[in-house]
This record gives sequence, structure tokens and C-alpha cells, in this order.
Amino acid sequence: TLVVFTTEHGPAIARAKHTLYDAGLRTALLLRYPRWIAAGRSYGELLSNVDLLPTLLDLAGVDVPNGLQGRSFANLLTDSEHGEGHAERTAVFAEHSWGRRAGLYHYTPSRAIRTARYKYIANFTDTPPYIDTDWLARFGPQRQLPAARYGNPAPAAELYDLKADPNELNNVAAQPTYATIRNELHQQLMAFLEATKDPILMGPIPHPEGLPNVPLWEKQVDGSFQLRAYHAAESNEGPIEEIDP
Repeated sequence: TLVVFTTEHGPAIARAKHTLYDAGLRTALLLRYPRWIAAGRSYGELLSNVDLLPTLLDLAGVDVPNGLQGRSFANLLTDSEHGEGHAERTAVFAEHSWGRRAGLYHYTPSRAIRTARYKYIANFTDTPPYIDTDWLARFGPQRQLPAARYGNPAPAAELYDLKADPNELNNVAAQPTYATIRNELHQQLMAFLEATKDPILMGPIPHPEGLPNVPLWEKQVDGSFQLRAYHAAESNEGPIEEIDP
């Protein structure tokens, strides 16, 4: 029996879940199959969860259908030379459109490409990323802290040099020295969106249940953003207080 353990996204804290930063994209992936997979190995290659299905089919000896998204990494797991013959990914792609929590339906459409060295994010609105309301509510009267730290308008483009800046804090998209890599990654990302017929290319994406956009952040006349008042839902720790305007 092949056992696979994985997760869908990063933790529900600021700059993680609901964002395309590594803290939101990086997930656990553990596989156990003593028949073919040696114990105790760890890997640093880029993988995507869409690679799981073709890998499972490959390990089961089933032909992988043409056109299936993802690529098998079975050779990475089973080869005695620790991945000899594995076709390594040069990039993975990510997206976020809608977030939902505590009665808020937050629309922040973003798309990203991540290579071993760089992360490029295209933001299709200037609304700041969603922050999980359970986490946010614990600031209580100090809610101005997350507003000051996380409430800046989202730039149209974000580029991070992950070797120099693994926490993705220094956006170098506007720096001339990174212009070439920015343009290359932008072109690769747009080509991927076109190839996958991403609806963002046609304009704003409606909520899948037809609900209105009620963002966590409200845009002010000066272009800044302030937190909207809301009633936070109950968390695993019990009810959370309302955050007043």
C-alpha cells in the first residue's frame, strides 16, 4: 500500500493562507511505499500537487493520459541514484481568487510563477491580501497594527529573489537589475494562463456561488485601506469578540 500525506495550503496566519507567498504555498508531502521507495530520503525539487495523480498512475503501472496536468515524479522516488532520470520542474504555478471567513467574501485575484530562485506574482486588483479573521481578532484594540503592516495597496507585480530574500519581504519588481527576469517570468506566467484558459484573462471572476464581494479591507478616498468591521466566526478555541469599527 502506498501512503500519501499532504496538505492543501500553509497556515492560517498573515502572509500565508490566502496568499501566494511561500508560507501559503509550501505544503507537506510524505510518501511511504517500502516496496519501491527507500526510507529516510528528503528532496528539494519543485513539485506541485497536480503532479500527484500522474505519479500515482505511474507507480501503479497505468498509462498517464495525454493532456493531464502535472508530471510524474515516480523516478525521483524509486531510482537508486536518488532521482536519476527524473525530469525536474523548472517552475510551478499558483493562483488565488476568493477567500471566505466570518461572512466576508474577499476577492483578491493573484497568479504566480515560482522557480528555484525567483517568485513572480501578478495581482489583478490593488486590494491587500486577506488575513484570517480568527488571527486578526486577537489583536483586539491593536487592529491598527495589522492595518499598518498589511494594509498597503497590492502592487501590480511582485518579484522576489528567494536566494537573497527567502521571506519575500523585498519586492524587486521595479529594480532595473531585475527587469530581464521579471519580463521572462511575466511572459511564462501569461503563457500558462492562456494555455489553461484561466478566466482571469476575461475580467473579474464572479463568486462561485454568486455572492457579492465584501472585502476585509475597505479602500479609502486617499487610496489607503482600512479594516472593515465584522463579527468573527467561532474558532476551535470558542467565540471570538467582534472587532468594532
